[in-house]
Amino acid sequence: VVDSIFVAQVSENALTAVSLAFPMQNLLISVGVGTGVGVNALLSKSLGEKNFYMANKAANNAIFLAIMSWLVFVLIGFFLIRQFFVFQTSSKMKIITCSFLPKRYAYSLFGYILVKERSWVDKEIVNHETIHYAQQKELGFILFFVLYFLEFVVKFLRYRSFNKTYMSLCFEKEAYANAKNPNYLKTRKHFCEFYRQYL
Repeated sequence: VVDSIFVAQVSENALTAVSLAFPMQNLLISVGVGTGVGVNALLSKSLGEKNFYMANKAANNAIFLAIMSWLVFVLIGFFLIRQFFVFQTSSKMKIITCSFLPKRYAYSLFGYILVKERSWVDKEIVNHETIHYAQQKELGFILFFVLYFLEFVVKFLRYRSFNKTYMSLCFEKEAYANAKNPNYLKTRKHFCEFYRQYL
């Protein structure tokens, strides 16, 4: 928060950059703090028991974990950080064909559209899945799929019909209602259909 206050005085782009980097920064801090707390607890326990062999072993393992954590984040910084930022900012969907998927079904997953055959995918399908991608980003991918699954189960118990259940899902309602509007995402309000139905 303090960083954001000062960076915001530089420019809007600078604040955006800090916001986009925050998840990775938070992950780095979490790994460091988590490892440190665990090692300190083990060291304290071992020293309290006067088990110096275990204390030395814990210290050696801590150094190894610190080096490995540093190496992992260095590799992420060199090879994956560009994709990490693009993943958060790009709205363009890439189409991937998967032979094991059923015909004429499309799935939005982490910025990709998964289909069995590329030939039947048109602009309306792409827009439909892009709306799902926007839903996933605003809710967080895991939470989106959890809510999608829970809503599907609850409504399936009510309707006892796959198609009726599918079309009644709040996420699908929004996607189908606006799939033909190529400019919808430019004016879309966050959580619009989710709020309308549940909050």
